[in-house]
Amino acid sequence: MQLAAAAIGAGINTLCHTAGISVDDVDHLYLAGGLGYHINISKADTSGMFSGVETSHIHAVGNSCLLGLATVSHRLDSLSQRIKDIQQKSHEVILADNNYFQEQFIRHMTY
Repeated sequence: MQLAAAAIGAGINTLCHTAGISVDDVDHLYLAGGLGYHINISKADTSGMFSGVETSHIHAVGNSCLLGLATVSHRLDSLSQRIKDIQQKSHEVILADNNYFQEQFIRHMTY
């Protein structure tokens, strides 16, 4: 749990740092997969897992991949354009090679 909380908290800080924003600027934080299905947000927040993002801005969405596929399957004709739009707005951040992430991970290792 300690490693997971530290990695998630450090990831949030690193993405905000890369985007040039503060965690206070995060309007929505979506938790997907098994974590996003089973987590108690208020309990996890006490560990520092969410780096100070307002708990009211955190949304557990469960299996978002399956939900996304179901949503776009009704509009296959516009799917390739939607993918291009997302690619243009996206920026890849590799956390494994990121010195800022590593510093934040160590900082988050203590509750």
